[in-house]
Amino acid sequence: MSDTSVIRVAVVDDDPAFLDAAVSAISACDDMSVVGAGASFAAGLSLLKGAAADVLVVDLGLPDGSGVDLIAHARRVWPDCNTMVATIFGDEAHIFAALAAGATGYVLKDARPRS
Repeated sequence: MSDTSVIRVAVVDDDPAFLDAAVSAISACDDMSVVGAGASFAAGLSLLKGAAADVLVVDLGLPDGSGVDLIAHARRVWPDCNTMVATIFGDEAHIFAALAAGATGYVLKDARPRS
């Protein structure tokens, strides 16, 4: 993570509602800032050419490529960045592939908060 107290977050997700909600939620936090957002694998690769984020939030099901491949690429170019997967894919194959590629967290989009 960077030396500053603000956590820099990049988000890559092809679901416009999720992308907007994630960007809004992160932007509302005093200790977090959105440093980039994209809706495709190509947009994610473009983000990775810029300054490193502290956290990358990635969907696995991108329209033009695999989120797992994006995670692996991020691990190489932003080695200190933590990657959080936010996806609808909860099966073991997707989970293990994402973790093997370098994801450090995994959350299902359809998960409900505990009451």
